[in-house]
Parts: sequence; C-alpha cells; structure tokens
Amino acid sequence: MMTAPQLNEFVTKYGDNRFDRPKQRIPEFLETVDACSWARSPEKQMSVAGAVAAFIQLYPVDQGAWNRKYPLVFEMAFRVIREHMTNPDHPAWTALHLARWFILRDPLEVDQILKLAARGGACGQAATTVLEHVSATNPEFAAAVKLLRAGSELTVTLQ
Repeated sequence: MMTAPQLNEFVTKYGDNRFDRPKQRIPEFLETVDACSWARSPEKQMSVAGAVAAFIQLYPVDQGAWNRKYPLVFEMAFRVIREHMTNPDHPAWTALHLARWFILRDPLEVDQILKLAARGGACGQAATTVLEHVSATNPEFAAAVKLLRAGSELTVTLQ
C-alpha cells in the first residue's frame, strides 16, 4: 500500500526511465486507489483516470487481470472520463493529460495541455498554471513545451 506522497511520486516519476519502468508496482498503485478513499477523491479522480489509461496503453495485455482484481478503480476511471467527455472545457482534463505525460512521456499529452491553455476560462487557467509550474520543476516537460510552442509558431507562420 502506498501513502499519498508515494502514490504521487510513483506517477510523476514513472516515465523517468523508459527502459526500466517499474511495472511490478502498478498493482500496488491500483490496490492503493482501490482501498483508500482519499485516492479516489474528486480532486484526484482525473489524475488517477489518466494514470490508469496510460498503464493500459503501456500494458494492454494486463488490463483484463487488473480490471478483474480492481474493478472499483477501473469503473471509477472510465466513469469519470465519460462524465467529463460532455464538457471538454472542464479544468480537470489538465490533470488527466499531465498524469498520462508523467507515465508515457508522450509530447502529444503536452500538446493537449497547450490546447487546453489556449481555450481560456477556468480550463485555460488550470492548464496555464500546470504548464508554468511543471515546466519550472521538470526540464523534460519544459523542453516538450518549448518544442511544441516553436512548432505551433512555425505552423502559423507557414499558413
């Protein structure tokens, strides 16, 4: 079982080494979310949903076994994503894409956060805050933001 700081660290550090990801600790993550209501709180739901979706993307053959062992976690993750699909401007989307980026280190997740920031409103503010904070503390994220922004400027200039 993980504590709240351990759960957070597991997600934020998971993608640090793409060649030695701690797959064996995913069940511990899922067990913690399953057993601890704080890990399924409304504030954490989209982050957890993003992490679950990323783990499924990385290890699709394990999804069935994980789903059978931790059905509450999977039901919550998919329910939350479905509920938010009706509101693409919800600020919580930033948390989902950020969790996915921490695990996958896929620039497409950073691109999604940049698109959320461009929307303005509460959604844009949440995304802008995350872009600033994570860029200041994570050089790999900052590099992805810079590269994607440069690409966006180039595309606009060429059009």
